[in-house]
Amino acid sequence: IDAFVDGWRAVLLGSDFHRGCAVAAVSVDAGDDELRSIAAEVFGAWTDALTRALVRAGARRAQARDVATLALVSVEGALLVGRATQD
Repeated sequence: IDAFVDGWRAVLLGSDFHRGCAVAAVSVDAGDDELRSIAAEVFGAWTDALTRALVRAGARRAQARDVATLALVSVEGALLVGRATQD
């Protein structure tokens, strides 16, 4: 989770708060169901990868999935708020 958060933090800070998550942008702005479906697949893949990492670190799968989901939505929310507040 640290690597996931640190990577997105670097994107946000490195772009002086101008870049965020393109997948989130597609999810919000796409008028196309196919694009939204692809975005959902990407979010699912990220959740799966975080879940696997947590299981490798010793977490139980169900708990790992919950934590992975929380991490993903927290980072995505932080990207949006960070871009808006530039903080």
